[in-house]
Amino acid sequence: MRIATWNLQSDRPLTPVREAVLRRAIDDVAADVWVVTEPREGFSPGPAYTCITESAPAADLEPRPDRRWVAIWSRRPGRRLDVTAEQDRMVAARIELPGGRGVVLVGTVLPWRADQRLAPVTGAAAFRAALRAQSAAWARLRAGTGVNGLCVAGDFNQELTAPLRTGTRAGLGAVATELDRLGLRCLTKGLATGDPARPVIDHICVGGGVRPTAQPPVASWPVPAVREGGRHATDHAGVFADLEMPAIKASPTAEKDPHGLAAAVPAGDAVELRRGTCPVGDSPRSFLSRS
Repeated sequence: MRIATWNLQSDRPLTPVREAVLRRAIDDVAADVWVVTEPREGFSPGPAYTCITESAPAADLEPRPDRRWVAIWSRRPGRRLDVTAEQDRMVAARIELPGGRGVVLVGTVLPWRADQRLAPVTGAAAFRAALRAQSAAWARLRAGTGVNGLCVAGDFNQELTAPLRTGTRAGLGAVATELDRLGLRCLTKGLATGDPARPVIDHICVGGGVRPTAQPPVASWPVPAVREGGRHATDHAGVFADLEMPAIKASPTAEKDPHGLAAAVPAGDAVELRRGTCPVGDSPRSFLSRS
């Protein structure tokens, strides 16, 4: 299953030309599930996708009621999961998988260094406070009945390697601590994009048996320009990962059931993975370049 996340910079007008450029790149990535950060309400990755959940209206996005911080769109079956904290900056969904399995996907936006949402608490202190609240919710979601894996994706506003242009050293340490506590691996750690290359702040983290199918485990794509030689369509690079979901191990009852009468899924059950194609004007090698 391919999961992608991309910040669409909703503080800029979504003109027809800009929307077409964004959608063309989204089509080329061909993700099964999108965690879209800074979407406009109703913006769809395409007709094959359903919006499973979007974050609550945010006071810091007024006076534009059509803006949201994060949404999850999927072309696989799924359902919304309730989150008890940071409801304007976090969403969760259960993505259904073959054999009755389900993986929890969390979409997130964490505070940036100059974020005033929690003022007078700002900077690294605000980041750590939001991360503590969100990671507690991640742990509760992971512990839910019938959960076969966890993926957290979105705009962390924090690099996980130097140089730190957006995040802070304290924020980097806080993320490392929480991911370790929850047994999550950040697949995007060390990924750098752009010219000159800089560490990404949009991340995909996995745990609970979810694992990447490629090495390096993630890829990015070139940020498209609205017009040739013009301004980029967004100020963020997107990232995606092809993931294998944990299979349900056969129970002792199933092992004694050679005719398959028990409702168990063989441990070798696999999820079909799909590869994206190259955006217009770029080569497959650079599109799937991994660092």
